[in-house]
Amino acid sequence: MLPITTKSAIEDNISEVFYEITKEISLEGLSLAHELDAKIQECVPFKYHHIATMLKQSIGITVAPSTLQNILFITSSKNQDIGCFKFFHQVNIELLLSSYSLHKSYENKYSELCSCILLSPYRDTCPNCNRRFELPNMKWKKINVFLHNGTSKKGTVLSYRCNSGKCIIDVFPNFYRTDEVCISDMESFSNSLYYYYGGESAYEKSLLNQFGLLLSVSRTSFFGFSKVNNLMPGDQCDGQLDRRKFEIDFLVYEWVKFSLFIGKQYVFTPRFSRGLDNKSFDKQFKIIIQNSYDEFTRFWSKMVFSNTKCLIVDGTWKLRRAICSNKSVSQHSLAFGSIESSCPNTPAFKSIYCDECKPMFIDVSKTISKVSKARQRRLDRDHQRNKILKTLQQLSCNVRKDDILSVDLRERALGVLIVATDKNVIVAFQELLRTESKKEVIDILTRVYKCNEKLPRTIVYDAGCLLEQYVRNQWAKGSMKQSTATMIVANARYLIDRFHLVNHKRRRCHKELNPDSYEDMSGINTQACEEINKDLKYLAPILNNTTYVRHKLLLLILSHYHNCRQLKLKYDLNMSFQIDIEHDELDTNTMEVDGIVCRCDFLSLQNDNQEDNSNEWTDDE
Repeated sequence: MLPITTKSAIEDNISEVFYEITKEISLEGLSLAHELDAKIQECVPFKYHHIATMLKQSIGITVAPSTLQNILFITSSKNQDIGCFKFFHQVNIELLLSSYSLHKSYENKYSELCSCILLSPYRDTCPNCNRRFELPNMKWKKINVFLHNGTSKKGTVLSYRCNSGKCIIDVFPNFYRTDEVCISDMESFSNSLYYYYGGESAYEKSLLNQFGLLLSVSRTSFFGFSKVNNLMPGDQCDGQLDRRKFEIDFLVYEWVKFSLFIGKQYVFTPRFSRGLDNKSFDKQFKIIIQNSYDEFTRFWSKMVFSNTKCLIVDGTWKLRRAICSNKSVSQHSLAFGSIESSCPNTPAFKSIYCDECKPMFIDVSKTISKVSKARQRRLDRDHQRNKILKTLQQLSCNVRKDDILSVDLRERALGVLIVATDKNVIVAFQELLRTESKKEVIDILTRVYKCNEKLPRTIVYDAGCLLEQYVRNQWAKGSMKQSTATMIVANARYLIDRFHLVNHKRRRCHKELNPDSYEDMSGINTQACEEINKDLKYLAPILNNTTYVRHKLLLLILSHYHNCRQLKLKYDLNMSFQIDIEHDELDTNTMEVDGIVCRCDFLSLQNDNQEDNSNEWTDDE
């Protein structure tokens, strides 16, 4: 029969244990050691040596690291008998860790890893060869960590480099980096409460989420948010929140978050380096997000198609960013093969052309005087007025959508064309570089129906009469490409929204194209795009001053936030959607860089192994 242990016997044993422990360390020191053990991560080399050193520096207790480790294990919270006791101390833990991590010495070179905020890699093995990292693979540096309460602290970011000969890969807290790109997945993105994307700055994720809501709801700009954050009272580190770096990091964070939300397993982002400027960032991101609009359309069209009665198309002319003046560019069209358009890139500094088009044209923007600018604006306005009046006389209906010229000397895009459902959910959008022509409308509708053929075949447009006539004629002539999507567009039912119906003068418009003439359109909101455009116009000061790639990214992010609010979805990556999103032309886990197709499993790269004994790393290594 087993002996019965009484409560008094357990208390006697605990007393004996604490009596032996107090010979090595005081109760105050034990409490401080436990809190330091919880603050310092397990990946820090010689962890208990650091704790013993800090105990000696703060309260003058000398204890061997091995003895301290055994004491902490015995008195840990896992021990039900002893771990229930709590002790207290009067030492400021954050101040102690900060001062200790800043005093680096040759004997204790790992002290920088004992900072209050340590961003450790999300895995300790190589993603390609599964080789476990060791001490020589460690690299770290001090950074500024910006918190959601407006304060900032010094932190340390730790990374591992695999130099196995098969691959050269750097593993960071929120991604891993190869020679071409940075790659994130759900495990790396959800690694910690902070997000780091190169450079000298990291951010608390709640800060980035906070700005995302302020941008989409309150129309807060990057400049205004950065300025207010730097003026907030409280503890601040040496560096301030840089607006340009914050903009890049926020766009990358939201791109990864959106891609994981719609079901991607791997997300590509530009490879950062010390010399990464805005132009090289935009150039890399332009390749990465080339299929982002189709992915957005596939996801949201399959989310809402069962409750959708019609598609509503309309354009907003408030979002007019500066574009290149090269108008001899053709863009790919699913319905017509190609459409005449303009170069979408942002003009170079003090030029009317972008960097790619400048060699092909004579830059005359510097020679135009103020007098010639005013004269040119007047001539453009007169030409526009005369052309519109002449064209309206030849039409059978008093509406006009195409050939609206820009009277600004600096070439600007016309706006954004939006396709939404009657529930105010955006399913597609594209930038209008020249005009809101009927070809542009047909092209975006073809793209929508190619992504999801189950959407309703009723299309509402403010100039539905002209669009219907043009589609029927182009389909009869054979000018449109033969496909399932174009066939749906050619045979769809076209209507005029109620808001613009009063501007039409023909009887057919008010009878056959009137939504109230059909029972299935009763009570349907045909002004959904007008309501969306009302919200978008307040974002014009922000979107009109961005580059082509960032304008595209911001539209994607803002539309995604809008749809989540409309459907009352919590923008949470823990949500799972059972939606099968096909990828016809290009796999979302692939991208092309300089003619080389890269995949998420392309990491078996043959590179020369170069030993690097330095533990301090820089962004351009």
